[in-house]
Amino acid sequence: MHGTIDSTKDLGRAVVAARLAHGMTQSQLAAALGLTQRYVSELETGKSRTLSPKLFDLLDQLGIQLSFRIATDD
Repeated sequence: MHGTIDSTKDLGRAVVAARLAHGMTQSQLAAALGLTQRYVSELETGKSRTLSPKLFDLLDQLGIQLSFRIATDD
């Protein structure tokens, strides 16, 4: 799976897809990274307070496009 990331919601959808592709729950991912499940949930829904929508405005202004490709063990 692959796509572009133009917003915090797009980033969240990519995180969800990658987490599910790796067979992990939010709690498992959070524990593996030393984060809270709430942080992972907020990131996945595009509501993370640590990521500003202005970041994506900045990237757009500079002509930077983020993309993702989910790497699996298959």
